[in-house]
Amino acid sequence: MTNSTEGLEGLLQALDPEEMIRSTVEPVQRAAATFPIPETEIIEGDEFLATAGRFVQHLYWRGRSTPVQLSESEARARALSLLESHYDGGLGGGYAGALLDGTRPEGAGIGSVLWQLAGTVAQEELQHRVTALLAVEVPADDWWAQRRLVVDILARLSPSLPPHLAERAVGSLVTVWVELVMLLLEIEGFLGSGAMKLKRP
Repeated sequence: MTNSTEGLEGLLQALDPEEMIRSTVEPVQRAAATFPIPETEIIEGDEFLATAGRFVQHLYWRGRSTPVQLSESEARARALSLLESHYDGGLGGGYAGALLDGTRPEGAGIGSVLWQLAGTVAQEELQHRVTALLAVEVPADDWWAQRRLVVDILARLSPSLPPHLAERAVGSLVTVWVELVMLLLEIEGFLGSGAMKLKRP
């Protein structure tokens, strides 16, 4: 590990949740707030994916630390993929649930769907930043540093560790140390669906 980081506690200090959220989540939130949401909350089905695609296009260009310019078709495909894998709404989950919520009178409306989509993009950006920081803080060729992290994580998670992990030898888990760090961050509320609730203007 780098000189500034020793063990799990040092790594968690380097991650600095407040700074990570300030630099990843807040820009996505500001970008989402500047997107012109359709005046009517319930829109026609054929407009739904086009609107979600324009929204994702806007977030990737205006809300990410490294802007990505998506084409219209790329943005629509990305919106569909994110909604399908992450959306959880009042009328159902996945893309079908988002479509119902955005196009039916009894649904939450397109604004609510887009705001949840913004939360997903923010979560994605936060996870990318964490992964990049881990690559800097824990060199890929430092097996012993990775093993120390695994030992620390197992000790910290011992009460809630799934049996298939608790029963494995420490050395066999070194190859999945990044996933274990991500699991710890999710359990402790830094990553995962409960990590952020974007404030809607």
